[in-house]
Amino acid sequence: MTKQAKRAQVTKARPSARKTTGMRAELEVFKRERILKEMIELIQERGFREVTLDALAERLKVTKPFIYHYFDSKQHLIATVYERGAQQLLASIEGYLDSKSPAAKRLHDFVRSFALQNIESRAVSVVFGQLEGDLPPQTLEAIRAIHRQFDNKLASLIEDGIKTGEFTVQEPHIAGLAISGMVRWIHRWFQDGRLSAAEISVLFADYALNLVGYRGKRSF
Repeated sequence: MTKQAKRAQVTKARPSARKTTGMRAELEVFKRERILKEMIELIQERGFREVTLDALAERLKVTKPFIYHYFDSKQHLIATVYERGAQQLLASIEGYLDSKSPAAKRLHDFVRSFALQNIESRAVSVVFGQLEGDLPPQTLEAIRAIHRQFDNKLASLIEDGIKTGEFTVQEPHIAGLAISGMVRWIHRWFQDGRLSAAEISVLFADYALNLVGYRGKRSF
């Protein structure tokens, strides 16, 4: 085999620069997501004040400089998790908009899912409530902007029900704020006990329909 043929064979076997770059980027995303995941679990187990980057590094079996490559401080980590949660909140309502299903069913399904999510992540919600004032101003404003988008989308869903005659509430935006506030407060009082998380979530979905003045059948 000539040198030229060997070189061509090696070049063919070697991954392209684009593919290598893509794999490297995917690996970077994986590492970053793993750090965030372990940080959330540590907060749930120990509380924010007791979590240090040393503890996080020990849990991940890495050095602190490894973490600093992705996040420059514990506060940066928390801000990222907080903003991620806001983005997930906004994404959670998207699937209930512009649907052919009745608005009452969409609202009921959404609030049930929203409530269950708040119950399951209540430990983190408590931490966020305590540390919101410590977030950088730009991060706090970005999160508030996402929350405003969420509020507008929830109001839009309620407006759908008003247009079809399913809901009789007069102020859809205020009704949406009331529903959102009701659900977001769950983490302050929920404890495993007489009613399960799933049962409470259904109750809150029913309460949401009561709030918007729905009087139809509830066969969903």
